[in-house]
Amino acid sequence: MRDLFQSARERLLEHFALFPTAVYDVLWISFLIRQRATELRSILNTYRTFVRTALQAEAEWTPADGAKWTETDWEGKLDKLQKEAEDRLDDKIQDLMRNVESTGKSS
Repeated sequence: MRDLFQSARERLLEHFALFPTAVYDVLWISFLIRQRATELRSILNTYRTFVRTALQAEAEWTPADGAKWTETDWEGKLDKLQKEAEDRLDDKIQDLMRNVESTGKSS
């Protein structure tokens, strides 16, 4: 790994041969900072993935001891309520139509 950094530093020095030595050092330091930031970002992403996976691996929920869990058929209940509401609406419409016929008024 050290050889890789050394060769990268040498390439930077060749590329910026016209700059004074202080500029080389600044460029090299900024290169190292970027490398460390990239490594840190990689480590943090790995940690986040681990934490996310650990949280998703929770045990399945079960009711407390002695409690009985029953599945409620909400769809059936909603269908029943809808049918009752439609019947009441039909009755109301028939009642209004009778009132219109008896008074002879229409809106």
